[in-house]
Amino acid sequence: MPENKGVVATGSRDLNNLVTVKEVPYPFLEDDIVIVKAAAYAVNPTDWKHILPEEFISSKMSGFLRKLGFGISPLENAFGTAGSTLGNCLGKTFSFVQKGVVLGTDVSGVVVDVGKNVTRVKKGDVVAGSVHGGISKYGAFSDFVMVAENSILKFDPSQIHKEALKPGEYPSSKVNSYEAAASVALAIKTTGISLHHNLKVPANKAENSDNCILIWGGATATGFVAIQVAKLVYGLRVITTASSKHHETLLALGADKAIDYNDSDAIAQIREAGQNRIKYGMDCVSSVDTLQQVYDATEGCEDVRIDNLLFLDEKLIKRKPERKVTFTSTNGYLTDGRRHFGIKASPEMMKEYLEFWNNYAPTVLDKIKTAPLYVLPTGLESGNEGLKLMVENKVNGRKVVFRNGQDI
Repeated sequence: MPENKGVVATGSRDLNNLVTVKEVPYPFLEDDIVIVKAAAYAVNPTDWKHILPEEFISSKMSGFLRKLGFGISPLENAFGTAGSTLGNCLGKTFSFVQKGVVLGTDVSGVVVDVGKNVTRVKKGDVVAGSVHGGISKYGAFSDFVMVAENSILKFDPSQIHKEALKPGEYPSSKVNSYEAAASVALAIKTTGISLHHNLKVPANKAENSDNCILIWGGATATGFVAIQVAKLVYGLRVITTASSKHHETLLALGADKAIDYNDSDAIAQIREAGQNRIKYGMDCVSSVDTLQQVYDATEGCEDVRIDNLLFLDEKLIKRKPERKVTFTSTNGYLTDGRRHFGIKASPEMMKEYLEFWNNYAPTVLDKIKTAPLYVLPTGLESGNEGLKLMVENKVNGRKVVFRNGQDI
């Protein structure tokens, strides 16, 4: 087997020493697995939140303890605050990531082997894919990566040039490099699960022409892609939120209205723009505050569906009993058909996700534009710098990517 190096967890919470580069096992070829020789990687919030889980633990503890208030608002608020504080402290004492496991979620490269049940890709194909890094020895930040076929996007080789991008900042563009390809894999998958399965948006542009979706956080990597998919695949009217400096870019992507979430009347602006037709809400920031704002902004439309990306419980926010709202959370890890944190995709989810992934995602790969890229120096050693930049929130509105360095 070829030598395989990866970016592995050190067990430290020191931002300068979260990960290191070590030799790791070569991926095992399972029946539904594609082995990718990595060209480039993208860094995602989930990569560092597995190491530093206090935000996630805080929200879950807050939601759990709020239930002890039995619907009495003052008690719910008190218990919720206590739970948030306790969860934050607890989250700082451990990590979901064990020392020595490989980090990373997004990868692009060339297929070097396929399992016997794989039918959509073959050796030599140019692909991007996403995995659940940080929980096993087979994360994305390694020379060779195992990716489930259900999480692989195949690109026309003529679309992707082989030359590495030099370190620096790059504006939004169509997917034309391995760095760009790595930056969209998880975002497209997440958007597909959210819109096609959780939000139940029909893939019928004529049927959706009068309906709106509110995408909170349009300048996030997922929001950037979600705006485009909502227009290209579903034909929805898109209202999005972002700081004003991003508005021109998001409108050029296809958003019908961009609103600054910093405005004191942002919710009123959204309601006015939606004209009681905001049937869908996708919270790409996914905090308790943003979930509340999405809920408030969608008031006025019947049978609203709201999805978030961080397993937030709707009991964390103030709701009106007369409103009919369906809340869901998107878990992109489940698309490989395996269990993640004890959860496995339902047959309905897999059916609807694969309908999107196989029939609709391929139609937008030559049209989708990436978020602006922030390219780090070539080499796995850039893994720690990428994670640190994300933790310190120094890459707002940009996607951090880096090249592997091996010949492709």
